[in-house]
Amino acid sequence: MASISSLYADIDQKNYKPVYLICGGAELLISEVVDYLIAEFQKDSLSSINVRQLDAEEVEPDDVIEEACTPPFFSDRRLLIVKNVDKWSQAAQKKLLPVLKNPPSFTVLVLIGESPAKLQTISTLLRKKNGLISAEAPRDRDLIGWIRKRAQAKGKNISGPAAAHLLELVGKDLRELSNALDKLIAYTDKTRNIEVKDVLDALNDIRTRSIFELTNAFGNRMLVTAIKSVRRLLETGESPLRIISMLDRQLRNIWQARVATQQGKSITDLAEILSTAQWIAKKFATQSKNYTINEIKRAFELLYEADKLIKTTMVPSEDILELLIIKICSKQDMATTANNAGFLAAEE
Repeated sequence: MASISSLYADIDQKNYKPVYLICGGAELLISEVVDYLIAEFQKDSLSSINVRQLDAEEVEPDDVIEEACTPPFFSDRRLLIVKNVDKWSQAAQKKLLPVLKNPPSFTVLVLIGESPAKLQTISTLLRKKNGLISAEAPRDRDLIGWIRKRAQAKGKNISGPAAAHLLELVGKDLRELSNALDKLIAYTDKTRNIEVKDVLDALNDIRTRSIFELTNAFGNRMLVTAIKSVRRLLETGESPLRIISMLDRQLRNIWQARVATQQGKSITDLAEILSTAQWIAKKFATQSKNYTINEIKRAFELLYEADKLIKTTMVPSEDILELLIIKICSKQDMATTANNAGFLAAEE
């Protein structure tokens, strides 16, 4: 299966294959290469009428075949894009096989589907014709490299720590990362290099800062800072359940770091386990020293109980979250509540 970069190369060289099948869940990467392809076809003012986009959830295979076999209007070729082809049954996909085996010379047919497992009928054939394109998101461990490469393509040099910081603040969603990177590039328009300070300054909104402060305060058991960060997040409209999810993710990283360090693993090993940069792995290793294994287990129980309370009771979410932070970040409270049956036991 070829990478999506090979499709870009075909477009730049105008050396199109008759049929492409783009498989994968990286919606951003797919939409970008499709937009690029359409733009190339529309450079000729007459070519815009020779670009057709269909949704397999709204049309039948026979409709696609008819479109593919329709000659272009005052042009050498036409572009036909069909998304969601994985929504068709295998029987429906088989109807396309004749046109895929002997495609019209004047049509570039681009089929798009998220699930490769549901496209075996088509993918087996197109793999042999070198028309199978992978559009999977980068692995977690490769995201920092993806950010740096994307910045470089836009004329910027973002340092490794700055890229890792951006990833930590924004998360792993490619579109959100791309939007944040564009904002960062606009912010640093007068300089080529992007450092950690630029990331913090460019994304200096209350919610982003508070998320960063909360996860760090939680990991370092800084009770007052953690409570203040929770309050600020709630004031910005952040979902209480999303806050629980953030804390759960942070605790899981701390737990993995704690286990890894007890097993004598290096920071390099931990970075591999967490699929992250070494400097972030080092931070989790440091934070893991603030919790014993038993405290981590109890913290997971408290997170589960808090999540359940928010979903099933009328107790204000702010009260539940603040009590959660107190119970986890206060070493004394963690010790005294270890044997309590319920989350609110200390308050009753």
